[in-house]
Amino acid sequence: MARAGILYSQVAAVAANITDIGENPTVDNVRVALGNTGSKSTIAPLLKRWKNEHEARVSEAKSGLSTELVVAVRNLQAQLAATAEAKLNAAQAEFDEKLDVMEERLRSLIEACGQAKAERDGLAIQLKVEKDALEKALSSIQVLEVVEATVRAENVGLRNRLQDKDSELARAVQQLKQAETQFEHFQTSVSTQRTDERRSFEHSKQLLEHELAGLRQEQMSKELLIGQQRHELERRDEVETELKVARREYSSIQSEYAKLMQNLVTETALAADLHSRFDSSEDKLSEAHDELAVFRAERPQMQARILVLEGKVANLEDQLQGQLIANARLESQAQPQSRRSK
Repeated sequence: MARAGILYSQVAAVAANITDIGENPTVDNVRVALGNTGSKSTIAPLLKRWKNEHEARVSEAKSGLSTELVVAVRNLQAQLAATAEAKLNAAQAEFDEKLDVMEERLRSLIEACGQAKAERDGLAIQLKVEKDALEKALSSIQVLEVVEATVRAENVGLRNRLQDKDSELARAVQQLKQAETQFEHFQTSVSTQRTDERRSFEHSKQLLEHELAGLRQEQMSKELLIGQQRHELERRDEVETELKVARREYSSIQSEYAKLMQNLVTETALAADLHSRFDSSEDKLSEAHDELAVFRAERPQMQARILVLEGKVANLEDQLQGQLIANARLESQAQPQSRRSK
């Protein structure tokens, strides 16, 4: 408990007097000024209260400087701190901005790389489909070439057989004409010699009628053969028609093959271009990674430089404050000397 008679007003008055003579009021010198009365536990909170209310006077007493000078030093210190903080914030903002730009470039390059890979995969699939279609077309062309060769061979065989049948038919007609001529001549001979050679004529007539029946039978066979040959000719015409259709299909397949080859050349060139773009994108991505790594490597250096700069600012503040205090002391020492000289 505080002793009776020790009041805040007494402590405040003593502290003010001590401050006025340029000393720092403490619990001990205040207690001495009070006549060594009052406990330190009582004086200490009262003195602390007074110091909080008169902070400027206390600072002036501690430093031995005037209040205006202390305020000027504090303002200068605040300005230097604000300038250093502004530089630090500007450097940090510049670094963050560069880092954001590099990360955005990196994301763009990664996205472009993914798109190029997707396009390359799609073109590879399309190229495979085109190659499969080309192989099927080539197989169809080979089959049609075999069919065409077979049809050509059959056509040549049918033509040869038709020529042989035509020759046989011509010989049969010639024989029939010769037989008819012989029969007419024989009838003439029989009519002139009918009386003398009737029996011989009848026998010869029977033989000739039998031979004529055979010839007629042979003629019917020849006519049937001719019908078969005509059917074969019609079949040949059908084969020739099929051959024409096959040739048109072959020409169409050749056109499709040419288009497929052109598409293949175009797709190959496009694939090469995409490969080149993909390689370029990978190079840019690698450069971006390198730049990002450089920025990340420089970040600790920049932070270290900022710390060094802060240390230099603090050192300059300390030097400035020390210089100001020294100048103030020199001024305070010079004033008594000038007074004494007067």
